[in-house]
Amino acid sequence: MYKDLARLGNWEGDTVYRCNVHLVTLVDRKSRVTLTGKTDTKQADAVADPMIQRLKRVSSTNTNAG
Repeated sequence: MYKDLARLGNWEGDTVYRCNVHLVTLVDRKSRVTLTGKTDTKQADAVADPMIQRLKRVSSTNTNAG
């Protein structure tokens, strides 16, 4: 597991529920870059969409960097 911390792109996902709001969080284990989003429920299909959207943004940024 600790070897995974040596490279970028190892994301840890989680959901947070507080004050009637569901949040999706993604944290890169090495850089600690954190992406967040809001979702209506904690159901898998509702959580997957915001996670995928955020990871696509990071992926396209890294791909276009040259």
